[in-house]
Amino acid sequence: MQKRATAKKVVAVGLGKIINDLFAFQLRAKGLNLDRNPRKKKALIDFLRCLPEMIERTMTKANIHNSFVETGMIDVEHNLFPTLDGLISTCKR
Repeated sequence: MQKRATAKKVVAVGLGKIINDLFAFQLRAKGLNLDRNPRKKKALIDFLRCLPEMIERTMTKANIHNSFVETGMIDVEHNLFPTLDGLISTCKR
């Protein structure tokens, strides 16, 4: 799914600064401090910067539709999708 190793040419402009600010202030205040291990922090930030592009490429209507058809969760004749409430209620059972 992800062929690039880094987010050097990332599409989401400004996301790196937002993520850095979250790590520096809000998440540190809640107990997450990755300053002792900068390599892990950089790798996590790099992954989070690539995430929107990966989701955009993989979550197409065709990909979603095909997986539901293969598992039998979509009525092919009427093309009805399951609702989120229906999926969650199935998980609760």
